[in-house]
Amino acid sequence: MIPGCRKSASGGVKQLVLEDNGSLKIFTSEKQLLCQIVEPVVWTEKEFTSSVVSIPKKWMPRIFQDSKVDEFDAPRGRLAVVIVGLYRTNLKTCNGHVRKVIQKWRGTEADVFIYTYWQDADLPKGTIPSAESVGHRLRECYGNFLKSYKVNDLSKIEETFPIPGGPSTVRQCGGKLNQLQSQLKTLYLVGQLVRDYQLSTGVRYDHIIRFRPDTKIWGHVPDLPRMDFTSLNGFGRIYLIHPGREHYFFCDHHDGRWRTGPSDQAAYGRASDMFTYFDMYLHFSEMIKSAIGAGTLNVKAKMDWSEMAGDLCAIECLVGYWMVLRGIEFEVWWEWQQNVIRRGGGLAKDCRQGFDCP
Repeated sequence: MIPGCRKSASGGVKQLVLEDNGSLKIFTSEKQLLCQIVEPVVWTEKEFTSSVVSIPKKWMPRIFQDSKVDEFDAPRGRLAVVIVGLYRTNLKTCNGHVRKVIQKWRGTEADVFIYTYWQDADLPKGTIPSAESVGHRLRECYGNFLKSYKVNDLSKIEETFPIPGGPSTVRQCGGKLNQLQSQLKTLYLVGQLVRDYQLSTGVRYDHIIRFRPDTKIWGHVPDLPRMDFTSLNGFGRIYLIHPGREHYFFCDHHDGRWRTGPSDQAAYGRASDMFTYFDMYLHFSEMIKSAIGAGTLNVKAKMDWSEMAGDLCAIECLVGYWMVLRGIEFEVWWEWQQNVIRRGGGLAKDCRQGFDCP
């Protein structure tokens, strides 16, 4: 134990806390701070209010700190902004997407692609949720940035996980695999929108960022960096955009290492890596079958997935497992201020205590 953390304190049990700015501390159960293990990232008022932030390297994602190229001043190329999931509270979030990300892109173009559903749409009173009413709101908010979108009926996309005997044969997950199958299918379908647009217009995307329709960007947003061959950074890596006062899973993998698992909220990376991320649906069932020893290649994963129980069924760990097998790692990007906003308007950033927020 670090010397400052050895001292005894009232309150009994000590608690390791990862705070919203990336700092790591130990508290007592009575919330008395014993010691700080990792220093936080601190933003000054100047950086918070600047429309275009010049970020010191010590505040960048770790891999950019070693770069000899200033990633934040280099040309960035073309960005695809992918918004995918249930529509929900998009009326309250879409303006933030436009002002804080799309219009701030320091590259050639930023184009928007959306795949959503009319079910669970929080629309003005008296508006009947439908593909037409939701589509109207999307066009109204994203305007000329919106290049392609699809508002579908959720019941037409839902699928049963394809495994002999049904999903219950994977005892760790049971029927939850049906939900995960449909969720990954939606990711795949939004990737197809981007691909189709590239084919029909001849454009090429260099970077892709994805949000949910109900992602509320309520505070600071750092510039999106360039990731390419010039810097030898970015390939084989996806950045997980940290949500305020929420944290990511850590998941076990086939090589025995524990890594950060991606959420279904926000991510950013090179187009090549993000398309791998979108395509997991095509290989999902075979990956699960191999993990439990039922694969067509008769290969059983070395790691015993039965020990993962709950984690195996989390989308965070499943997507992470898929990506790591293909040589793509994840890194948390702490400097964002955003959360998913629920129908009642609640945001995790409004939680009063500094940790253990819902």
